[in-house]
Amino acid sequence: NYEGFVENTGHADRVASGAIAPDGSLVLKLYYDRITFTVSFETNGGSDVDPQTVRYGATITEPEPPTRTGYIFAGWFKDENLTEAWDFATDQVFADITLFAKWDPRTDTPYTVKHYQQDVAGDGYTLVDTEELTGTTDATVAATPRIYTGFTLNESKSTLSGTVKPDGSLVLELYYDRLTFIVS
Repeated sequence: NYEGFVENTGHADRVASGAIAPDGSLVLKLYYDRITFTVSFETNGGSDVDPQTVRYGATITEPEPPTRTGYIFAGWFKDENLTEAWDFATDQVFADITLFAKWDPRTDTPYTVKHYQQDVAGDGYTLVDTEELTGTTDATVAATPRIYTGFTLNESKSTLSGTVKPDGSLVLELYYDRLTFIVS
């Protein structure tokens, strides 16, 4: 028995038994194949990576990095908690394993802030300004209200903060009500 190997009983050159010759010429030949294992890749929300089949004790080829909107690929790890990185140059495979992708949030993920002013009649709002900003994926951001002469921020109608979505779809909307005056 050899760890990581299995005897190949069908090998064409196998000689498992024979009569011992007086001149000592009998040679028995047993062949052992390395066991193969599957290396799977858990991308944790990223694009798929095909598994690899490798032989006992072999290193594996580093696959093309997966992609994930709003994140930067930060490497493959041996455990779900992402505490020990896999070294493709030296780490060997001795069993079926799964490697886990680590992701760092992008710091340049876009989000939008829209500013609306109340119409003169008071029955609707008109978009007057749009800010295209960037933030860190999954971080909470807050909009900075603007000062518009004759208007005041309607905080109850406005969305003043939100979490930056990986796909850049966060839109914060600030509504400004017109000041009203009494004319006598």
